[in-house]
Amino acid sequence: MVERFRQEVKLARRVTHRNVVRTFDVGAHGDGRFVTLELIEGESLAARLAREGRMPVTHVLAIARELAEGLAAAHAAGVLHLDLKPENVLVERARGAVSGEPAGGARLPPGVKRVVVTDFGIARAAEAVGPLGFAGTPAYMAPEQVEGADHIDPRADVYAFGALLFELLTGQSAWSGGSALAIATARLNGPAPDARARRPELPAALGDAVRRMMARHPDDRPRDGAALAEVLDALIGAEARPAGDSEPPDSPRWRAQQIAPTAHADRAVAVLPVRVVPDDAVLADELTEDLIDRLSMTRGLRVRHHGATRAAAAAGDEARAVGQRLAVDVVVEVTVRRGEATTRLSARAIGVADGFQLWAQRFESAPGELLTLNDRVAHAVAEALSRGAAGATRAPLADPRALERYVAARNALRLAWTGFRPFAPVLAMFEEARALAPDDPMILSGAAMARARAANYHQATATARDEARALAEQALRLAPGATEPWFARATLAHVEGRWPEAVTDLRRALATNGAYLPGQSLLAAIQGEVGPLDDAILRFDVVAELDPTSRYAALIQSQLHMLAGRTAAALRAFPRADDPDSAMALSIAAARTNLWLGDAHVPVAEPPPGAPSLLAVRALRRALAGDHAAADGLDDELRRVPAGTRFRFIVLQLAAEIYAALERRDDALALIEEAGATGLYDAMWLAGCPLLAPLRGDPRFVAASALVEARAAEVRAALTRPL
Repeated sequence: MVERFRQEVKLARRVTHRNVVRTFDVGAHGDGRFVTLELIEGESLAARLAREGRMPVTHVLAIARELAEGLAAAHAAGVLHLDLKPENVLVERARGAVSGEPAGGARLPPGVKRVVVTDFGIARAAEAVGPLGFAGTPAYMAPEQVEGADHIDPRADVYAFGALLFELLTGQSAWSGGSALAIATARLNGPAPDARARRPELPAALGDAVRRMMARHPDDRPRDGAALAEVLDALIGAEARPAGDSEPPDSPRWRAQQIAPTAHADRAVAVLPVRVVPDDAVLADELTEDLIDRLSMTRGLRVRHHGATRAAAAAGDEARAVGQRLAVDVVVEVTVRRGEATTRLSARAIGVADGFQLWAQRFESAPGELLTLNDRVAHAVAEALSRGAAGATRAPLADPRALERYVAARNALRLAWTGFRPFAPVLAMFEEARALAPDDPMILSGAAMARARAANYHQATATARDEARALAEQALRLAPGATEPWFARATLAHVEGRWPEAVTDLRRALATNGAYLPGQSLLAAIQGEVGPLDDAILRFDVVAELDPTSRYAALIQSQLHMLAGRTAAALRAFPRADDPDSAMALSIAAARTNLWLGDAHVPVAEPPPGAPSLLAVRALRRALAGDHAAADGLDDELRRVPAGTRFRFIVLQLAAEIYAALERRDDALALIEEAGATGLYDAMWLAGCPLLAPLRGDPRFVAASALVEARAAEVRAALTRPL
């Protein structure tokens, strides 16, 4: 007993944190032994729970966030608690009714200063091995503790943490039974219960998080206290509606997981902008994007998008400060030094919590193998930080010049894609790269996407679509497990109006990499046209999380709120015009929003002369002013745009809105009929656009809507059909 007492003190003294009771000394008085501890003036969490019953969600999240900080400190010090329960948590009283403010940003209950973990009576060092025995409290013990597993790690504390949260949220223990043994073994025979079954109004995301903490197998839980803090930060930051106000068993979030499941990540990572010496900004951007894409395929890692990292790193702060700003666990730094005969790549991973270097390595190769080096870095980082792998390593490009052409072409494609810039230079760059590396899947996929997009905007030859199809199929044969070939094929299907096929290939692309931003953006846009609208808004939240600097997600969400009749929410969501790559799309959307509302609610930036968006913006503004010649230019554009392309439907919709705003009923109906007959699937636009309200009772409108809705139903079926 004395030795066990000393062991408790020894382990407890390793941990110094505001959310862990400080242990000071051990001594003797006569035959008795004593330990001196920090005085906490308050009560146990068990006493508070017995008095109040289940607690408000905001209070539970705030308490849990502080507990996670305490557990994280213990785990970082190499200490496992192994008996976390309400009785071993103390709630310190604040003076008066003032509450503390935990690190996660959620306010503690009134009168609470802080929450602390105590009683490390059966704690053990994380490096210790061997069965623990049946030690702990049955209602909170992890399955591996009950089974007497040979190795116990921090995920046992994570399980107890989940059981504690379950009790705070529901007022009931997750497990019950007639004896301690029955309670302990109940968790071995099935999955953990869902807290929403006992309290239906709980947010779905919170219920899912608690179940994941209490997963039967340790690998399915967050890895430790630091990962718990990250999960709680996401829950605190989310403005999730209570499940009772939406659809508990079939909520938008639940449906989104059926369409394109998002893997739960234990560790958040940011890849700082790659440094290339001699300086090459385009190559640096493309290498950073590529490395992020590769790491995003790694099980257990959540990787910040390049846009968010680039913005956070713009101030020039050290890596750890950037990581803290991005709320990640690890920051990866990469430097590339290019010589005529050799390329050297240096990479390191830095822990944000303590600033220590977790891993570092140097790689060397021939100049044409730079992307292969990127793969090697991704594999090394994945091995160092998780149990996953970062996908297959790509073969080096035989000709170093192919890399230069490919990088320039991919960058030019992104600019043309988002900024309506000419596609001719993009097509030429991909052809140069393909001539140097005719069998490279990345180059083939990029060339296919460029042709498909150029054909959509009638900026390509008549054979461009057939060429895009052949290139995408060739890329798939060479790399069936890669993301880009599936996305290239989905892009072409979307351009050609083969909507269900586009959805299926998009889901296949995202199955290889759920963090692939272009895929998530296109899938969200399609869902915004077939509905439900709230599902699409939620999916655009995913897009915004991937790239918080992009205005695209907020722009489309604003339009979806308008279609749902939520004008105030639409105007709040409308983004500022401070993103050059989105400026032209923003100007069109602003002019369109004003026309829908019948007044100038949103400032409209005039596109530069020669910009493709100039025609649409001016037409929309003239329609708002009541000019009956407003649609003339769009009529000319319709005569030039090939039938059946995605771009033609966009022009048809804009022209129909202008005619409807000008009360030219027959002209508007004629365009809606054409759209319905030739492949439009945007059922949400027909049902929600305020300008079309006077037309909805017309038989011509009803007939066109039936065609569109039937098409939208096929797309919705493709969203949920098993792959």
